[in-house]
Amino acid sequence: MNRREQFEAWWAYTMNTDLWDLYRFGDGYACHETNRAWMAWQASREALVVEMPQKFFIDGVLVVTVTDLSRQLDKAGIKWK
Repeated sequence: MNRREQFEAWWAYTMNTDLWDLYRFGDGYACHETNRAWMAWQASREALVVEMPQKFFIDGVLVVTVTDLSRQLDKAGIKWK
């Protein structure tokens, strides 16, 4: 699920909205309130950056590789370095 799909699912659930509120208009939405929420959603995602460890251990045991972790963060649309 990409960022926009995540937003639309959250918005539809939270606002108990109809299809008009999620009607896309260009890069945004026809509904002003939905469009403002979308801009805030994007800004909140841009503000989050995760610094990745070289390896992830718990009690000395490698539990996940950085490749696995970065793949999951990419999938969630979260920036990392």
